[in-house]
Amino acid sequence: MPQGATYSRIITFSKLVLPLAALVVLSLMFLFSGRPDPNQALPLATRSADGQLGQQGMTNPRFAMVTGSGDAVELIASSAEPSDGDANQILATNVTAEITRLTGGRDQITADQALWNSQSSDTRLTGNIVATSPEGYRLDTEELSIIAASGDIIAPAAVLITSDGIRLEAGQMAITGPSDHQVVHFQGGVRLLYEGK
Repeated sequence: MPQGATYSRIITFSKLVLPLAALVVLSLMFLFSGRPDPNQALPLATRSADGQLGQQGMTNPRFAMVTGSGDAVELIASSAEPSDGDANQILATNVTAEITRLTGGRDQITADQALWNSQSSDTRLTGNIVATSPEGYRLDTEELSIIAASGDIIAPAAVLITSDGIRLEAGQMAITGPSDHQVVHFQGGVRLLYEGK
């Protein structure tokens, strides 16, 4: 048999057998691979206190929601991790929040920490909280909660509100209602000082 005919048969045989062998290998890979669980949450990146492998966490996370009153809330943090192993409670640090009201105004808030509930979207800010409004008001407190369902803002700890010529101190504060008809409630030793010009 001529050598060229043998070579042609080998090439023809290879063209048929090699693709079939590749299909068999791929089929076996998919057949014996683990089936993914769509209900299983993706794992968070892991880190420890020194930035190495360890506890689950995220860096530079962003959380966004729209409250029941229609205000948009966005939180930005330097890091976040599940609180006490509860994946529904996310503890974020070095937090900056922005509330965009239906009226168009934007309130800025900074805090040391925020505990965000991924199911209800309720957020509790704690530590060195400073909130400023476009109207020129500044709020200082140590704890502030944003209730997603209603849009209410609750400060259960002492608050200090300052503006041009105004100083208000109170033991507690609550802001309720839609942003275009909000009502502010003060309780607990309310003290108002006004310095007129």
